[in-house]
Amino acid sequence: MPASPARRRTPAAIAIVLVNLAAVLAASRWRLAPAEWPVAWPGPGAGLHAAPGFWVVVAVAAVTALAAWWRADRARRPALLVVLLWPAVAVALAWIVVPTHGAPDRPTLVAMVAVLLAVVWLWRRRAGRTPASARRWHEGRAWRAGHAAVITAGVTAGILTGGFTDARAIAISVVFYPFYGLVQLGLLLALTWPDLQRATGDGRRAAVVTAAAVFALVHWPNPLVMALTGAGMLFWAREYARGRPLWALALSMGLLATLAAQGLPDEVTHHMRVGPGEVRARSIPRLAREAGRATGEVATPEGAVAMLARLYPDVVGRAPASGELDRWRALITHERRCFLAWEFLTSDEARRRRDQAPPAMSGELHWTELSAPWPARIRDHARAGRDLAWPAYVATCYRDLLGREPTAAELAMWPIDLGVHQGERLVRALLEHRGELADAPLDTLASEDLEFWR
Repeated sequence: MPASPARRRTPAAIAIVLVNLAAVLAASRWRLAPAEWPVAWPGPGAGLHAAPGFWVVVAVAAVTALAAWWRADRARRPALLVVLLWPAVAVALAWIVVPTHGAPDRPTLVAMVAVLLAVVWLWRRRAGRTPASARRWHEGRAWRAGHAAVITAGVTAGILTGGFTDARAIAISVVFYPFYGLVQLGLLLALTWPDLQRATGDGRRAAVVTAAAVFALVHWPNPLVMALTGAGMLFWAREYARGRPLWALALSMGLLATLAAQGLPDEVTHHMRVGPGEVRARSIPRLAREAGRATGEVATPEGAVAMLARLYPDVVGRAPASGELDRWRALITHERRCFLAWEFLTSDEARRRRDQAPPAMSGELHWTELSAPWPARIRDHARAGRDLAWPAYVATCYRDLLGREPTAAELAMWPIDLGVHQGERLVRALLEHRGELADAPLDTLASEDLEFWR
């Protein structure tokens, strides 16, 4: 007896969601250190990143996909293959290659070209098979009432939580987010809707729910953003299937996203970050804080080295090699001396005493980005004082950079202790270079890799 349409589409819809989940888990597991896994999961603990949970998800996704393939007739199988691979492969590539800090590298650019070629192929494949725009952009009681209710709730929540304080950011979001929304809706709905609907059994409901679940997974692992985007896509995919123009859906997404991003507190939305950047941004302060508590005082270079030693196994995958911690200690001390010289050179007193001084720190400007000769002068001053005890080095900063002798009280104002942000920069450097450190012990890192800030 042949399977009913509902029975045919259920394995396909489940398989699509599970394959996307497995792709996100696999890519984030590959990209991130085990120490970051608890943050790479929208719940407590390491979640499904750790064994055996991860391998169970992969096995279930594979079995479900094979079952869906077996149940589908030959005419549906090409569509099923498309929606099993898209956007799972694109999202996995984004997790693996997109940098969490700095400019895009070569693998990122190659991945972008591959995704662009896939988009062109999907666009050509969809020709003549997308739903016609059968509705005007504002037509429908549910469309108007739904937006009125959500906008009212969003504005009320934003006012009660102290949101909507930056008029410029609100204006920029209202103007430009619809274009970003158009890209997202185009990649998920316009490119794949005919295949998604066909693969799930030509039923609108299964395709809508599947699209919503996949869209939520694209915003992994930010739990609030996943919930909001999943709920939003239930609405937008339903309207798209009923003939609502894509540009109207993009306007809706831009408006509702602005309400969430500008109205809700950043502590709740995590600045609307998703993907590896969100994981890295949340992991760094957490790891620095937890390792610091476990090793005691981390403000001194010795404490910072002890913190790094504790992080090595779960970040690099090995214990520090012989002499490696000594190189970290020398690196931290050198960068702390460079940082102090920078503080002195950009102080108000230095500007009053000298005709020429480097520009003060502004925005993202670090001393390594200053114009010549300032970076070289800072490095030379730190190297010249490398054999001095810390109080003696501070005294040379007063004599060489300010032209006077310090008082005892002034010497006490500059402890060797690292600031909170400097400790977090060490954790970031360890995470960003863990691949290199897994293959060989630390040789050295450049000042640009640490970027000790005030």
